[in-house]
Amino acid sequence: MVSRLLGSRRGAHSRGGATEGRRLSAGRPPEYLRAARTVRQRGRDWRPGLGHRGPIGRYVVLTVVAVVVVFGAVQWLRPLPSVSLQAPRTVSLRLPGAAPSLPWPTTGAAALIEVGVGSLGSSGATSALPIASMAKVLTAYVVLEDHPMAPGSQGPAIAVTPAVVSAYQTGVATQQSELQVTAGESLTELQALEGLLIASGNDMAVLLADWD
Repeated sequence: MVSRLLGSRRGAHSRGGATEGRRLSAGRPPEYLRAARTVRQRGRDWRPGLGHRGPIGRYVVLTVVAVVVVFGAVQWLRPLPSVSLQAPRTVSLRLPGAAPSLPWPTTGAAALIEVGVGSLGSSGATSALPIASMAKVLTAYVVLEDHPMAPGSQGPAIAVTPAVVSAYQTGVATQQSELQVTAGESLTELQALEGLLIASGNDMAVLLADWD
């Protein structure tokens, strides 16, 4: 029917404006114009929109919009949640067996504590005493203040004196931490510092202090 109506319209145009004028002058719209008006009217009647949903539909839509707006405002304006930190839980394990027998020095004082295990024992006096390794660090600091070395440098040579050899021999006899030396040899400043700070040699402290 639409094709027929459109075809009639095309035919009317193709025959010129005189025929169209005669139809309109009769005071009655042509058939295809009435059909087109009917189609447009039906389109307006069935067009989906808020006004055609009825009062209940409008209330539902407005309620949903209001809930979305309120929820967004609350999420945007709410304060940040507080953060709480909890320390990790530790598990204690007890291993069977006897404590190790350590070769404690016969002089001085010593103690050994293992992380996660606890104390492994001590020897000598338990009163507060100077820490020997701290004295070695201070000795290295003073030597480097008085005799600084450029990066990559070995520093000057230091002769091993009889006093240093004697200190070495005494330390070995009393189970002290020593770096083996012989009379007549020489060590660079870097080698002496390495023997002092890495090997913890007491005789290296004597060597550097006397040289400084």
